[in-house]
Amino acid sequence: MPLFTEVSGEPNSFDIDVDSILKRYALADRRDYQVDCIRDTAEGLRQGNDVLIDLPTGTGKTVIYSPVVAELSEKGVRTLVLTATKRAQKWVGQEIKRFTGGKETPLVFGIQEYHCPILKANAQNWCCGELKETHCKPTGIRCGVILAEEDYKNSNLVVTNFSKFLLATTDSKHDLIVLDDSHSFENTKEQAYQISLQFALVRQAYEAQAENSSIRVFLENFLNLISEISERCVNPGEKEGPIPADYLSQLARLLPDSEEEAIEKEIRKLSGRDGSVVTKVFYFVRRCKAATRYQFYVQKDFYDPDDWDSSELVSKNDQFVDFVVKRRFGKARVIFATATSGEAISHATACTLKAYDSTNLSVTPKNRSSYPEIQGWFGKLRILVVEDIGDTRQPNSFERAMSITVETLKNRTERELVLFKNYRDQRRANEILSKVFPQSKLFFFDNSIDDGDVLEELANQSQISLASASSTLWEGINIKDLRIAIIVSPPFNRPQVGQKMNYPISERKMLVRLQQGIGRIIRSPKDWGVALLLDSRFDNYLNKRAFNPMLKEQVESLKADEVVSRVNELFETWGRQ
Repeated sequence: MPLFTEVSGEPNSFDIDVDSILKRYALADRRDYQVDCIRDTAEGLRQGNDVLIDLPTGTGKTVIYSPVVAELSEKGVRTLVLTATKRAQKWVGQEIKRFTGGKETPLVFGIQEYHCPILKANAQNWCCGELKETHCKPTGIRCGVILAEEDYKNSNLVVTNFSKFLLATTDSKHDLIVLDDSHSFENTKEQAYQISLQFALVRQAYEAQAENSSIRVFLENFLNLISEISERCVNPGEKEGPIPADYLSQLARLLPDSEEEAIEKEIRKLSGRDGSVVTKVFYFVRRCKAATRYQFYVQKDFYDPDDWDSSELVSKNDQFVDFVVKRRFGKARVIFATATSGEAISHATACTLKAYDSTNLSVTPKNRSSYPEIQGWFGKLRILVVEDIGDTRQPNSFERAMSITVETLKNRTERELVLFKNYRDQRRANEILSKVFPQSKLFFFDNSIDDGDVLEELANQSQISLASASSTLWEGINIKDLRIAIIVSPPFNRPQVGQKMNYPISERKMLVRLQQGIGRIIRSPKDWGVALLLDSRFDNYLNKRAFNPMLKEQVESLKADEVVSRVNELFETWGRQ
């Protein structure tokens, strides 16, 4: 019998030997709920379904799917495991190795993680794009990029990241795709082909350049034109607008063909945040030279349209993203591994753009309440909702929230994470906190940091981290010994530019992000901590169906003047245990 067959017109229904998989699993610690989840996963794949593993972070979702992919890949099933970060890739690779008899699993990273023998430094997209096919391969160069590409195309089992999967030039087909931390994939998918430029960051990069340098002149001309676009291309009363063709032509002329190579060489000399921002500007303007392939928008701050520092330029191609996503997943079976799916069918559909219902998506575990280990997972977590603070979209309530935040942080020395609905509130909070705490204790995340591993490292070096709803600090990042997460407002993200608000979708994504923010605290059975929710609207949102009932059991409501004493009481109790 072949290992995978077509059933009812659906490809890749796998003939799985569950006993063989469980023998592999026996190499790890045996937990009853993991055994049941492995059986559910195998049975779902056997029926031709996709499978969603829905368990809290740290309970071993990787251990559940790893023996499955080890077994199937060794029998010829082409399997791809996708993670959010490079660090997660390495972790997943080590976990899978436990079930392959010690055989290494190829890890395929982004281009910049490999050494380029031509540049004699880390490889760059521009160099690979220009030379890989026309020079490197024909002349026999066997660099890390080319070897990794061969692994991606030819190996039966590969671990890579979301971005590499979406941006890969190859159309190699896979029979099984695993989305590890699939809740993070939704945002990655939307942003993979999008360039977003915040006015304030471009201005700061401009101010950091030397007088009369070619980059400073380039940025000055860009900023002058963008100021005009921002003023004229958004209709009164609206918060976004398309950039017309005549302005795109003017932007394209900022990068004449005769000067493009020289400017790019100067940009490559930059590093850090400014280098990242200027590179984005360069590629944005280069897209303007091929304007018919993309959509271009200017959008004002969602909450304060007069705050021009928070306005953004966005270039995107939604149709291309949908085309790529559908092509990448193709007819492969998919395993979703998530701590917070919200509503399973909606989440799975948003990730792969497949049409799911209860007949083609299996969810495991089927009955969470039957597993004491899972039921008690959040036993040392409290979610404190301040009921008398009001709506933090209002200035008075926001000021009260910041007052509580300051008092809580002054009272404790543990590592803390403070989360906001948008970048503007984050900046306002930073102005307040920086007057109370030394800069060495604060890490202010801005969207110039694209590398999740760098972000995680910086957050782990600081006592207090601040991030807005668009940040990956909300989800997928491990902050060691995080004990307090202060969430100042529900983390609604504005709708994608060019799209109307769809409230049910927006609310589901908000609830996923909210639970992920809370979940930064409990990463293992030894963790404990407090999530402090500083907006009266949370009372309503925590009663939604998409909010995990296990988290709901840890919710307490209290008054603003009770917060500090309750936090102290909880920490003293846990400290004695």
